[in-house]
Amino acid sequence: MQPVDACWTEPLTTRAVNRVARARLRVVNEWQRVWGGGSSSGPTIVGCYNTSNVGDRSFATVLHELSAQSGAGFDMASYGAMSPSHWSRPLLIGGGGLLNGQVDTPLTRLLLDPRRSGAARMAMVSIATSYGVAPLRDGLKAALSSAGLLAVRDSVTAEWLRSELPDREILQHPDIAFLLPELCGWQAPVRQPGSIGINIMPVLLERTRGAWRPKAKLSEAFHRASPSVAAQGTATAEAYLTIVRQTVIALIQKGHRLVHIPFALEDDGLARALLQGTGVTFKPFNADPHAVLTDVASCEAFIATRFHGHVFALATGTPLHSLPYSDKCSLLLRDIGLPAAAEEPADWARLTEQAIARLQRSAESLALPDARRRALATEARTAAARAMATVAR
Repeated sequence: MQPVDACWTEPLTTRAVNRVARARLRVVNEWQRVWGGGSSSGPTIVGCYNTSNVGDRSFATVLHELSAQSGAGFDMASYGAMSPSHWSRPLLIGGGGLLNGQVDTPLTRLLLDPRRSGAARMAMVSIATSYGVAPLRDGLKAALSSAGLLAVRDSVTAEWLRSELPDREILQHPDIAFLLPELCGWQAPVRQPGSIGINIMPVLLERTRGAWRPKAKLSEAFHRASPSVAAQGTATAEAYLTIVRQTVIALIQKGHRLVHIPFALEDDGLARALLQGTGVTFKPFNADPHAVLTDVASCEAFIATRFHGHVFALATGTPLHSLPYSDKCSLLLRDIGLPAAAEEPADWARLTEQAIARLQRSAESLALPDARRRALATEARTAAARAMATVAR
């Protein structure tokens, strides 16, 4: 395996970092302009990451476009940036926050925040667990029990919560973003022959002095929650970078056009640092889920690491090559009847060459029949409608 420094063509320069900062500011300003910037009196939609993450934006976009049909409105807020007015209204919580029984995550901190008691109603939708499951702390169990709706993404999370909360209904569906192609008159674009999309995620990486490097020391909470993964963090990051770079170069040499499609601002920064000079085309970050959906659907195939990279490819019928960074990606594939990739982060260092070879073989791409995609969209619509009805009572 190449040392990780051999993968880099250039570090993230101050100019590149400033470009990302300006893009983040534009995203926030655009969000406030479109969604009202806190002026709505409707429910607060809480994504546990941020408004410059397409996963959170897709969750909010589905709810906004469905609620607009009935004249309802809402505000979107990231946890940690919620104003007093947000806490005084009903909460719709989702967007991919990690749920863990013992370890603090953005989602568990939100649920245990004492200000939450000011909201009379709460619904949770498109939630997943990660790093394994553990018994729920009493406070967290009480917070989850008070939710009007608990809708989770995968069978493992559903089974866990059913055992922890036996008197509660737990609704399971893969993700409400499967409904995106049916909303707002979105039209699938013509696929570009030979065009392969890819999304790079800064998994187990950190930005230091303007450059991305493997994150050798993960947090103590991560070590407690998933020691087997944390122990090989650096090797995993190096293997991931090698898989991505060598796959991209090999596909370009075969005559394919590679395009990187970011699902978050940090994806764009890492991709430009890692792949500059390889011939890859870099799509600028666009926080609009419909725009990203169009970018993915225009490709002949898509290599996904992020969860919503998987969802967008499957929802648009784009042949998918999976490089899953988390068990939630593999569970998504398993739960909808597709074979999961043979390797996950813990295996990347050991199976680098096999992963590279698999990603370069188009015959192993995954796709859903049209009828299955329509069924997933129907499930998403049902879950979203139930969530909105819960907070509207």
